[in-house]
Amino acid sequence: MKKPGNKSEFTGARDRELHAAFMRLLAESRLPLGELFGLAAEQPCSRSWTSAERTQVVLSRMRRGLPLGPMYKLRLEMYEHLRRVVDGLRAADPSMPEIHACELAVLMPAPKFYITPKQARAIITRVRKEIKKEKEERRKEERPWKKLVLKR
Repeated sequence: MKKPGNKSEFTGARDRELHAAFMRLLAESRLPLGELFGLAAEQPCSRSWTSAERTQVVLSRMRRGLPLGPMYKLRLEMYEHLRRVVDGLRAADPSMPEIHACELAVLMPAPKFYITPKQARAIITRVRKEIKKEKEERRKEERPWKKLVLKR
């Protein structure tokens, strides 16, 4: 269904939110780093990290019993959660269009990130490197005299 390597427009926001959850856990606990990555992935997050359009397509295929193609178990779990939320929204208001229910469902807080500890580790490591690089760039911009080369 989704093309391999296709990146979501929400990737940056999800990654920053996951990193923030990891940093909160790191400050609060004395657990080994390996366990913290898994705990970060299990933390509640502000929304489901998928689009309403994609959710509508996947839920439609699920309802019709069509194959979804290769999908991680946790991703499937996320869409099953979204299906329950969408069904609840449409039961409360039967006149609500499905796309509108999907839009509301993906913007509701999600119980977890629906990623594996290994994926969380890769994302958090990448974000930490990006933050470090940004800090170095800012530091260079703040000290322009460091760029000057003295001639003798």
